[in-house]
Amino acid sequence: MKPESFKPIKNRIDAERNKKIKDILLKLSARGDYEYMDEIAEFSRNLEKKYSDARKHMIFHDLIGSGLPATFEATYDDFPGEDSVEEFVNDLSKKYK
Repeated sequence: MKPESFKPIKNRIDAERNKKIKDILLKLSARGDYEYMDEIAEFSRNLEKKYSDARKHMIFHDLIGSGLPATFEATYDDFPGEDSVEEFVNDLSKKYK
């Protein structure tokens, strides 16, 4: 997949969306049922297999809960289509309500 097909981080709306993703994941974690984490692990592994630059996506780091280096600059935001982290997390939220 060509980098041009990704939506670059441009504005505050992207940051707000990523915060919502983190909030959803925190709520799932607070429930104490960690079954959803297996799904996150599998989804993130598949992203890394499919996209060699997956770790350049801020939204990927939000998904896996990893910290970022001080010099980190995301070059892309969410993944396209069925690989969308936003859609995946929204689906998890519905599934584990």
